[in-house]
Amino acid sequence: MIEEYWGLKEKPFSNTPDTRFLYRTGEFEEALARLLYNIKEIGGGLTVITGEIGSGKTFLAFALMEKLKEEGYPVALITNPTFSPTGLLREMAYSFGLEKVPRYRMQILKLLREFLEKNGKVGVLIIDEAQILKPSLLE
Repeated sequence: MIEEYWGLKEKPFSNTPDTRFLYRTGEFEEALARLLYNIKEIGGGLTVITGEIGSGKTFLAFALMEKLKEEGYPVALITNPTFSPTGLLREMAYSFGLEKVPRYRMQILKLLREFLEKNGKVGVLIIDEAQILKPSLLE
């Protein structure tokens, strides 16, 4: 309805960022380049992106995920990390595209380890809204 009224080809707003409509500032490109360098050249580790609400952190995460997937990296995105420790592992496995995820923690860890070793590239886990992670999930 709104599309017809305004002469749009598709809905103008979505809950999921669409990188086709991303305005790539110099700062954005630098942040993306630094993240890619950390993953490709250094082999990853923990990277934290901070910023005010609406500053583009989620768009940056989606652009990073898109670029890495194009290059064959296994990428998992978790957008609402309100899980138990085992639930988080299970969500990671599903986000990496694994099916038939086991019920128990050690079995999930084994499945994830085998998947990541088989791929040959560093796996990337992106957690949007990570500030709501329970401390027990970081242990």
